[in-house]
Amino acid sequence: MTKTIITIVTFLLVTLNVFATENSTATQTVQLNLAPAIELYSIAAIAPASNNNTQTFAVNSNKAFKISVSTITETQNLTLSVTENNTNGKAANHLKVSSASQDLIANATRGNEKTFSVNAKTKTNTTVVYTATQA
Repeated sequence: MTKTIITIVTFLLVTLNVFATENSTATQTVQLNLAPAIELYSIAAIAPASNNNTQTFAVNSNKAFKISVSTITETQNLTLSVTENNTNGKAANHLKVSSASQDLIANATRGNEKTFSVNAKTKTNTTVVYTATQA
């Protein structure tokens, strides 16, 4: 008789446990914070000290961005024009570049592989600094 009672109680506990498992629900809240991320890289190389060179760049950014440009020294004579712009931003053309940073492309939209091409006209070896900054 005692074995029968223990068996019945065990059966009831297992049945209640299975019933509780089948009807249970759980929720979980996940908060995802993305850090600002931007990458600027050249797709094609530019030949130094040439009068007319086009260089193509690509940008990956998870926020709106701008591209600024400057030269290393003030005495360099350089004119840049954006010849192709797939950034959805406003491009400057015939920009006389100096050591002071200037916007080459402003208000570009976020995304991957946002490309732009720059035509550089110079008569001397010129070191150009391109900077991508998120808005």
